[in-house]
Amino acid sequence: MRTMRKDRIKTSVTVGSVTWEIFKWFSYVVMILAALSFVFIFVWLVINSLKTTSDYAANSFTLPEMWDWKNYMQVITELHYKGYNIFQLLGNSLTLILLSTINTMIWPQFAGYACARFDFPGKKIIESAVYIAMIIPIIGATNSLIQIKLALGLYDTFLGEFLFGSGGLGMGSILYATLYRGLPGAYAEAAYIDGAGEWRVFLNIYYPQSVPMMLIFIVQGIIATWNDYVGPYIMLPTHPTIALGLQEMQNRFVWFGGDQPIMFAGTVVVLVPVLIIYAIFSDKIMGNTAMGALK
Repeated sequence: MRTMRKDRIKTSVTVGSVTWEIFKWFSYVVMILAALSFVFIFVWLVINSLKTTSDYAANSFTLPEMWDWKNYMQVITELHYKGYNIFQLLGNSLTLILLSTINTMIWPQFAGYACARFDFPGKKIIESAVYIAMIIPIIGATNSLIQIKLALGLYDTFLGEFLFGSGGLGMGSILYATLYRGLPGAYAEAAYIDGAGEWRVFLNIYYPQSVPMMLIFIVQGIIATWNDYVGPYIMLPTHPTIALGLQEMQNRFVWFGGDQPIMFAGTVVVLVPVLIIYAIFSDKIMGNTAMGALK
């Protein structure tokens, strides 16, 4: 009887191991195919950005008969929006990215730390309000937001974008609060005994341990701000960004001109900075956000 039971356990373990190996290799194949599909799209985009209009119309899946680099030179001169050239559009995008990065580095950590480490009246109400606000579509509050900015004289200004983007409440604060609740309190207690205040405990002990997660939010924020079209179009009509310039180029050269290769060249130009940023910080994005003990 015992021998039969051991054989059953051994058989079930063997079947489970084989099933897991099949699932693992199947997952590898799916991920490899997904990665290759992205690489194929990018290579196809670059190849077609170097074609002439007639060459692209003849066949979009062959190498160019003549590698035409003039498309990229034309992008520099033709990518503009309401009188702003490519360099001015780039400056506006970088300004928004800088403001977004500053907000990401400061306010969500403050809100998350306060909710994780302190008990105060109305704490549960605030946390519930954050969850409820995340359910409501942002576009539904756009009209009210514009009216508030107009009343304060902050509409169509970078200062308004910075101040209204520094609320600190949202998914970031929730994740930081979860992180801070999970960190051991022994270091903080030792610091309190040595006479450290709350600011010193936060800046020297807790804040450094949030850096891996913060880097992920910064990189994601940079990519989202760089690609954002609706936000600048509505909130910064006289401070257009590179995304608006790319949309204007699409209207002029694709919908009304039928010149897809120059549009592909513009897409590559706008896409390259994002790829560089991702390549630099890919280990931070894919890595574990948990940190070891402090030295």
